[in-house]
Amino acid sequence: VTATVSEVGDYRQSRAHRFRTHSRGHRFIAPPSARLHLSNMPDGTREENVRGALEAAGTGPVGGVRFLDAKGHMCVAQTASAAAALGAIVRLHNSTFLGRYLRVSFAKQPSTGGGGGGGGAVRPEPTGMLASPVNVGRALGSDARAPAENASALPGSS
Repeated sequence: VTATVSEVGDYRQSRAHRFRTHSRGHRFIAPPSARLHLSNMPDGTREENVRGALEAAGTGPVGGVRFLDAKGHMCVAQTASAAAALGAIVRLHNSTFLGRYLRVSFAKQPSTGGGGGGGGAVRPEPTGMLASPVNVGRALGSDARAPAENASALPGSS
């Protein structure tokens, strides 16, 4: 997909530029992929509306649409390819969609599990090192950062 600046518009200094430096959206920049994030849609937007707009923009068949909120303001849509998604961004971003200016960008890939934070076992200290008071506290169920009791009984203490 090729587009000229006259077709797309120069948004570098525009308020319509979704990822201006220091804006909230700046942290949501994602690399090109077949997944699109659409936002600023009006209340009650339905899957058929999104599919129709994307297919009219030349994406080909849309694999799936998942709304991210109950009112239908945001969704993620799967297109046939990254090139098709790019074409949809060029044609649809900041266009009028059901009376509102549509925001379209590449979506971040879904998490593949893991992470979650919190809980779990305490990592063992490397061989030959004493357990830190923080890890000892965590293992005992508290986050005490005070020196371990009976520190004088530990090897190497005076």
